[in-house]
Amino acid sequence: MAEKDIVEKILEEHNDVFSDIVNVLLFNGEQRIHENALLPIKEETMLKIDDKIHEQERDISKLWKESEIVISEIGFENQTSLDKYMPLRVLSYDGASYKRQLRTDSKNINPVVTLVLYFGNEHWNYPKNIKGIMNIDKNLEPYISDYAINVYEISFLDDKIINMFKSDFGIIARFFKNRRLGINDLNDTQTIKHVDEMLKFLRVVTADERYEIDVDKMKAQKGEVINMCSVAEAIEKRGIEKGEKRGIEKGEKIGKEIGKEIGKEIGKEIGKVEILLSMNKTIPEIVELTGFSEKKVKEIIDIINK
Repeated sequence: MAEKDIVEKILEEHNDVFSDIVNVLLFNGEQRIHENALLPIKEETMLKIDDKIHEQERDISKLWKESEIVISEIGFENQTSLDKYMPLRVLSYDGASYKRQLRTDSKNINPVVTLVLYFGNEHWNYPKNIKGIMNIDKNLEPYISDYAINVYEISFLDDKIINMFKSDFGIIARFFKNRRLGINDLNDTQTIKHVDEMLKFLRVVTADERYEIDVDKMKAQKGEVINMCSVAEAIEKRGIEKGEKRGIEKGEKIGKEIGKEIGKEIGKEIGKVEILLSMNKTIPEIVELTGFSEKKVKEIIDIINK
């Protein structure tokens, strides 16, 4: 699996973040799901298409269980770009979840809910149902079952909704909304609980390597309480350090080039004196022939004799 797919999951896999997302987006902030009521599910299925086996895996999936009773299976799909065929993908994932339940001889089939978390800067302008992406003959239309998906445009969430989040996902939601609006996206003072996971998420979703920060080093400098302001300072400091390093490297390169030119000139001078010495010329004669000062001629002779 690609690094991007793996890293996108690690923040949302934390139960406090997962339950927070569901409670806000599905239940309007009501604390319906407690983080301790969530159990991980490994959603990995194999499909045979054209005699070839293809693996499909849902981004994140958890079992919501209360008092030994399963309420639902809930899955997330992260999207950073628009996907016209997302309804088909979700149908495939949900279908695989129901099929897995049948294979395990479950007495009760649990409902499956999928949330598509979309982080793009433009509205989701594709249909959110299967019928919407197909050309259907009007005579067939009544016989074709539809399937709708739940798309949440994180960058367009209302501030009232964003403020309902209690976990690190609130910081994520504010970050993407501010980023879309062109507002300073590193001015959030809310404490980050899962610092490493948060930074990895931002790095892969935004494709911005500035968020590849040494968390241990940052905590050693800033203490255990880290927020986006701390991240901004770390980014700025690292940028300065990189600038200094590039400056030193550039300076060394220029110095070497200058050194080469100086070396060439010194070599020429030594060569002239050395030839004249081989001709048994005296120091006054060398001064006259080269135009060098007597002091310089003596210094060159000392170099030659070393």
